[in-house]
Amino acid sequence: LYARSTDPEVLAKCQDGGVVSTMIVHGLETGTLKGAVAGDVFPDNRQVGRHKLAKTKDEVLSCAASRYTYAPNTLALQEAMRQDVGPIAVVGVPCQVDGVRLQQHSSIRMGMSNWYRDNISLVFGLFCSESFTHESIEKLGEILEVDSKKIDNINIKGKDVVRMDDGEGLGVSLKKFREFARP
Repeated sequence: LYARSTDPEVLAKCQDGGVVSTMIVHGLETGTLKGAVAGDVFPDNRQVGRHKLAKTKDEVLSCAASRYTYAPNTLALQEAMRQDVGPIAVVGVPCQVDGVRLQQHSSIRMGMSNWYRDNISLVFGLFCSESFTHESIEKLGEILEVDSKKIDNINIKGKDVVRMDDGEGLGVSLKKFREFARP
């Protein structure tokens, strides 16, 4: 099944189809969700990931699009628990989703496990083929002879396609960059 958002705001921010963002925004607008745990970036360096508890459409859209560096998304679960924001969606790569599911079914820390079971109503597992360190993004900047902080987006589609913050698109051989992937 192939799907694509029809929301122009989502399409302007998303990487591929914007389906995850659209479903979360729909949940927020209908009241079936009160928030979403997702990965965001720092405004001054769009390749450095950070966690976010998104509770509005604008916050969800700030998290849209793929990043190939690690973002500790699940740290936002602590914020959701402290604020008792639920029901929520969780967006993560397989290792993060596995951790959420293990915690939901754990009997070690019952209070946390119960909260996870009662409040996480939707989990989106994103595909993950590889990720890169922040240092490897700096190396990509060196390869392309650009300031790595000006890299707005990376899209790996058989080759590494880089969009700069001024909209310029650059390409680099994925084979050349793959050596910097995390093991």
